[in-house]
Amino acid sequence: MTSVSVVVPAYNEEKYIRKCIGSILNQILKDIDIILIDDGSTDKTFKIMEEYSKNNKNVTSIRLPHGGCGIARNKGVTLAKGEFIKFVDADDFLNPNSLELMYNAALETDADIVRCSCQTIVGPLKLGDFHNYEVSESNYVINVSENKDFIARETPSIINKLIKKELLKDIKFGEGIKWEDLASVPVLMAKSKKVYFMNDVLYNYRFNMSTTVLDNLKKNENINDIFKALDLLKIYMPKGYEGQYKSIFIIHTLYRVEEITHWMFCSKKEKNNLISKLLEVLDKKYPDWSNDKILQEFIAQRKIFAKTIQKYMKGWYYA
Repeated sequence: MTSVSVVVPAYNEEKYIRKCIGSILNQILKDIDIILIDDGSTDKTFKIMEEYSKNNKNVTSIRLPHGGCGIARNKGVTLAKGEFIKFVDADDFLNPNSLELMYNAALETDADIVRCSCQTIVGPLKLGDFHNYEVSESNYVINVSENKDFIARETPSIINKLIKKELLKDIKFGEGIKWEDLASVPVLMAKSKKVYFMNDVLYNYRFNMSTTVLDNLKKNENINDIFKALDLLKIYMPKGYEGQYKSIFIIHTLYRVEEITHWMFCSKKEKNNLISKLLEVLDKKYPDWSNDKILQEFIAQRKIFAKTIQKYMKGWYYA
């Protein structure tokens, strides 16, 4: 069995995908296979993928109709041959030792999941880890069944994790929705025996100023996909994690509230109406949501998030 399968979903990433694939081929760990999934790109992305698959025996390229990242990732899992799977977005890249360190850590600690820290690339700038919810200055092993709150504290992003393939056997990423990671990553952590928390910066996340920033400033027509993702998460979530599911539901609904406040191309009235609808769902499902322990931790750690959310904790949104 191959040590690690690397799955790269891509949609119109001709500008960055060569650097991404090159960083994977340049890994110190050589016992890997690479699965490139084109999500119906309209540029030269798939042509570039084919170049690599023709010239490298351990690279497979496949093209799908455009259906979203969740479908592409699920297809990649079915093709993966590795004991572990690493997902890499096509505009991001790895350090040469990323897979070696994460794979060795998994073997040494008997962990089902290894998570690392990320470096955020904004143009020429190299910044900190925007994906890191859980804060720690050291590496450590988490026995998840004894530390259930970890699944709510840890980011549900898939890109900073190496995952034992066996865990993905009965779990799929959300298809045709935004926040597809949220529908599956907390479940993967809940079903794992151990997670190894690494502070090592081993993943380079590209924050694209021309697309990512604009997407965060314009109205998101799929804002209610958050509840589709959370509904899927509830279906997959093992018994005994009801409290953690509650925290995840609260925090990620409030992240969408925060997102709406940043929209520039939307009237204040429309924004308030959308926020009211999100919070009405939250109030109905968890009337005591503002007292949630993990939410209070997030508020204490994140000043900007706190400043936004504490307004709505006072109830003025019904005015």
